[in-house]
Amino acid sequence: MIKQMLLLGFIGLLIFSIFSGFIADFLRLDSVTLVLLTGIVFFISWVQPVNLGTMQGLQRFKHFSYNLIVQAGAKFIVGAGLVILGFGIFGAIWGLVLGFIVSLLVSFYLVRDIIRFRNKTTTIPGNPGYYGINDEPANDNADSIFQVKPIYEYSFFVFLAVACITIPTNIDILIVKHFFSSEETAHYTAAAIFGKMIFFLPIGITRVMYPKVVEGYAKKAITKGLLNRSLLYTGLPTGLLVLVLWMFPGFFLEIFFGSNYLVAKSLLQLYGPMMFFFSLTTVFVYYNLARNRYGFVCLFTAYTVLELILVWMYHSSIMLILQILLLMTVLFFVIGLISTHLYNEEKEVG
Repeated sequence: MIKQMLLLGFIGLLIFSIFSGFIADFLRLDSVTLVLLTGIVFFISWVQPVNLGTMQGLQRFKHFSYNLIVQAGAKFIVGAGLVILGFGIFGAIWGLVLGFIVSLLVSFYLVRDIIRFRNKTTTIPGNPGYYGINDEPANDNADSIFQVKPIYEYSFFVFLAVACITIPTNIDILIVKHFFSSEETAHYTAAAIFGKMIFFLPIGITRVMYPKVVEGYAKKAITKGLLNRSLLYTGLPTGLLVLVLWMFPGFFLEIFFGSNYLVAKSLLQLYGPMMFFFSLTTVFVYYNLARNRYGFVCLFTAYTVLELILVWMYHSSIMLILQILLLMTVLFFVIGLISTHLYNEEKEVG
């Protein structure tokens, strides 16, 4: 998978580079170099999920967490250091790039015991179903043991789900930047930063829930309990944070961005609830994906496309964009709640 992802990542980087000028124009950037540097992150993003997925699938959550901490720490230290030294936006982007590179190298180190090379054999104590460093299966035909095609079929729906999750967490800022002035975009971005804290705060819950639901599904076990606990553990901290941001939006905006950003208070008060419902919706998406309910993923994709069309068509103000996002997110949360909980899981596993 690593070899194939390297090839696909290179092809993706090449395509990304070809369209770098268009991307820079769309985002109103003066330098194409910034887009090209981001392309390196795009390339790494094809390879690193193989290692991260391996840790997650084997439920090595400590290793998984270590890698994410290293990535975030490296991006912050390098990026902040370069910005302080006067490199500006280029320093921030280089921090992003180097953070991903460091994280990729660390991820290889953390899965070193299960990387398989040919022509030599060893074993992993307690893990007869996996091959370790220098391992070779008894049958030289590796495809008889590891089939790539089912992974690509499943990855298609994973791609749809993850791509749709990026809409309210990333693409909204790009749309705002395209249609509105730099000052208005800055105000929206300030609100979005706090709003994204609501989304990323419980993201570890879904990362842990997903492989456990996959395991339960493989064993034909009922997993609704895992879903309910995940919703509870996601809803409690995010709900508390939304309440705090709703009550004191000006305090946080002024402390972190200055008094010029107080005009974003109303934006933050809408962005917070939107991300709250979206966080809960994400739990439904990953839960259904883990149980191979691709119909729900397709429904989520259709909803996201409709949401994007509505935002693109009705963008007379930033407030209207947020209202559309909030309304659509609440609507699909209700759909996810009803469709997932009414699904006859006992019939499915029986």
